[in-house]
Amino acid sequence: MKKNYLLLILSLVFTFSLLFAGKANAEAKLIYTTDARTNAVAEKIIQRCSDEDMTQEEKLRRIYMYLVHHMRYSWSTGSTKVHVSKKEINKTKAKAAVLGVSYSSEFRNRYKNVRTLQGTCYGMSKVFCILANHIGYEAHMCHGTHVTGGGSHRSSHYWCYVRINGEKRYFDVQYANRCYHRNRNSSEVEACYKSKKHAKYWRRHYRGE
Repeated sequence: MKKNYLLLILSLVFTFSLLFAGKANAEAKLIYTTDARTNAVAEKIIQRCSDEDMTQEEKLRRIYMYLVHHMRYSWSTGSTKVHVSKKEINKTKAKAAVLGVSYSSEFRNRYKNVRTLQGTCYGMSKVFCILANHIGYEAHMCHGTHVTGGGSHRSSHYWCYVRINGEKRYFDVQYANRCYHRNRNSSEVEACYKSKKHAKYWRRHYRGE
């Protein structure tokens, strides 16, 4: 009886492995962090704000809007808001093993920002990069200056870009987050989403790469 039960479990695991493997072939390269808990948190956030049947770009937009709505600007990492259990961590590990993801330690200094949903422009950009990489995009940080004070002052700033169909598209989660929470300015939120480098808005407000 125990032998039959064990065989049933093994067959189910094998079946699900094949399903995951088939899905992995259809997806872009997934890049996870080297911290298992952070990966489980990223998985949980993505599940909260997107559905399995969405396209990759639809998921990216949902992730962006989720961070715009839920992250808080803070120099402190704060306390953990997104909790995951050991079971959820092990589940994410198993999924990663089947999908054959790549691991990166690039964002190791900002893992806690993902768990707390707090950070400065640097932390918010890191969180967006982690989540974008998690769904199969190539995402990187940018550093330069951003126009503030009605165009009279340039301050040091971080944002990020994602390669979409081979083209760099720029995202500024922190500035969009500030616009949303201060005055619910939807036009600014949209302007900070997937902008092209040569777009009028981006050329006027940003310097650097």
